[in-house]
Amino acid sequence: MPMKYFFIGAVAGGVPLIYKSAKLEKFSYKAILFPLLGFVLVILISLIPNGVFTTSSGVSGIIIQILGGVIVAAALVLPGISVSQMLLMLGLYETVMTGISTFNILPLIPLAIGVLLGTAATAKLMNNALKSFPKITYLVILGFVLGSLKELFPGVPQGREILTCLLTAAAGFFAIYTISSGSLKSGDKSQ
Repeated sequence: MPMKYFFIGAVAGGVPLIYKSAKLEKFSYKAILFPLLGFVLVILISLIPNGVFTTSSGVSGIIIQILGGVIVAAALVLPGISVSQMLLMLGLYETVMTGISTFNILPLIPLAIGVLLGTAATAKLMNNALKSFPKITYLVILGFVLGSLKELFPGVPQGREILTCLLTAAAGFFAIYTISSGSLKSGDKSQ
């Protein structure tokens, strides 16, 4: 439970950087609409039945795993979204970790193909979106991250674990916040 809270804190630590990157000068409907869109996308992804992407029988199983890889690839490109988090949300984390730890890589090949294809496509899409619509893009990403926090919430800890979970969540938040603030400052100096 404390590690899950550390993970939630780490994901939340990226929120201030994403919000700052959106460069909102004044409050408008965009400040609600586009984060809500990102939030809803995460909720829709979370409604995918657990285990759908781990099916590995026949051609349909391979296609489903490639599709899962394409979805996971978004986490490689989108700022503030963890690959581990996406694997957890899609029910693929255990499969990937087991395959890697036992060197049983063959069943992961369709997923890897999807990740490669999805990374190329998502990077191009993100590049175009950030050039053409930077504010909207960052606001959608903000909603995506906020929605993922809801999906990662493991429940309320009990007893002495409450304090430990609060401390680990704070540690995760400040670790990522500090790292992202440092990268933002170094990015500002180079411009």
